[in-house]
Amino acid sequence: MLSEKPYNENEILHRVRNHDREAFEQIYRHYQSQLRLFVLKYVKSFQRAEDIVQDAFLKIWEGREHIDPEKNFPGYLWTITKNLVFKFLKETAHNADRVEEIIMDGTITGDIRLESKELQNEIRKAILQLPERRREIFLLCKEENLSYDEVSQKLGISRNTIKEHMVLSLRYLRGYLKDRSLYFIFLVLAFIVL
Repeated sequence: MLSEKPYNENEILHRVRNHDREAFEQIYRHYQSQLRLFVLKYVKSFQRAEDIVQDAFLKIWEGREHIDPEKNFPGYLWTITKNLVFKFLKETAHNADRVEEIIMDGTITGDIRLESKELQNEIRKAILQLPERRREIFLLCKEENLSYDEVSQKLGISRNTIKEHMVLSLRYLRGYLKDRSLYFIFLVLAFIVL
């Protein structure tokens, strides 16, 4: 019966520094499932979590000559992973902002407009499902291009109420499109336009 050699991180890290792929695989096997669980809490996608963990280990391998086995390697690895998660979340938030801009601006034009007919129909259906007052506010802001202040004066309600209705409308539209698996199409079209 073969006995497994005990995990000696200091020794393994010295080997990684010397380009030992087997040692690197040991480090990977030791940490990858913990890291994936950590990342999964934030990105909510197994594949995306796996990609981020792979990227973290790629950074470790690329910078292997700089690893100091005497220092806190787990802390170093977690910091790299955490930074990759933050980068992903920041990009995701930025992309969501771009999607909202497109909903708000109506900037899908030309050939893209023809290709996105189904998406436009679904957005129209979603708008029609908004409560009457919210739909009215949304259409005044987006189709008539009125500012929050102009809509506020026209309807006799506060600017903050207008803003709240718009936030709720956009949140509903995002959810509606996600439920119909169209949010991804919407993001793709957004990037083609921008």
